[in-house]
Amino acid sequence: MGGLPSQLLLLRGFSQNLVKKAITPYHTGFFAKTDSRAALGSLNGIVARYQWSVEGNGGLGSCDLTAIIMQTNKAPQRRLGWNSSWNAVEEKLSKLS
Repeated sequence: MGGLPSQLLLLRGFSQNLVKKAITPYHTGFFAKTDSRAALGSLNGIVARYQWSVEGNGGLGSCDLTAIIMQTNKAPQRRLGWNSSWNAVEEKLSKLS
């Protein structure tokens, strides 16, 4: 088990067994164009937030990227019913345990 998603979930306090159970089906990823302009707009907004946070904290060479990722995932998102990404992940993972 490895990679950034696993590390972030472990840092959030999820058990190693639960993280492994959640991550295992996703060993392979693909890239594709979206057919949703709304989803693309949301993703562009998240990318802009990351860029602003990284640049505002001294750039990639000196920022605390883990802290930026954790904070960004706490932000409410309209497409999640004003829930945060972390709350959505917790909801999904609770169904696995």
